[in-house]
Amino acid sequence: MEAPNFWDDTETSQKKMKELKSYKDDVEVYRQLETSYEDIETLIEMGYEENDASIIPEIEEELNSLKESYEQLRIKTLLSGEYEIREGEPDYTGRLCVIGTDIEEHRLEHLFELV
Repeated sequence: MEAPNFWDDTETSQKKMKELKSYKDDVEVYRQLETSYEDIETLIEMGYEENDASIIPEIEEELNSLKESYEQLRIKTLLSGEYEIREGEPDYTGRLCVIGTDIEEHRLEHLFELV
């Protein structure tokens, strides 16, 4: 960005800025996952130290949130480039369509437990 000719090629510079933002977003997600994990560890330790089973629902809630965030990050790393995850019922059952570039088939097989 500080290179003298960086902004001369608008298309390339915009692509690089978008890529940079994506990396920054990934780092932020990682930090949030790390914080959530540490919070869960603390809750578990508190529960053991105080012999307090009433904290279990809170731990479960935090753990479910962590799992969901982790799964979103995992899917993002499996799919390169831009992607869209659509929610809802499929029109056809038993079919899967993955559209994108640089798709790593072995990762998709692992994701959908085909191996």
